Amino acid sequence: MSDLALRGRIIEALADAPHVDVAEIAVECHDDGDVVLRGSVVNLLQRAEAVRTARGVPGVRAVDDQMRTRPLGADHRADAKIEGAVLDALILDDAVPAYGIDVDVDRGEVTLCGAVDGTCQRDAAERIALRVPGVSEVRNRLKVW
Repeated sequence: MSDLALRGRIIEALADAPHVDVAEIAVECHDDGDVVLRGSVVNLLQRAEAVRTARGVPGVRAVDDQMRTRPLGADHRADAKIEGAVLDALILDDAVPAYGIDVDVDRGEVTLCGAVDGTCQRDAAERIALRVPGVSEVRNRLKVW
């Protein structure tokens, strides 16, 4: 099964999970069924259910939980959805290695941290993030190796 097909199955399963808001979670698949879950969730219950749900999808070999728990507040839902959308956009765009980029969102302002291979990737990551609905500003703190 292709990484894209597996990713789609995992997203469908997460959408059906009762305590999971799939819009807050980005799914990245690698060869042989290795899956990375990223994003911000409200509590440990949601986090555990997301991991358990992803593990239950046929074709998943291992799940790397890189989700963060962010306290519920007025801006949590909007920021978490923007974070998930930015991560998804980076994952789906082959111009940038998403695994090397951390995304943080505060009231629609996105901060990109991590390392990329060149200035082209650094600039591409910023352009990708700016295209995501809800993003008001991007602070590009990506380092070039």
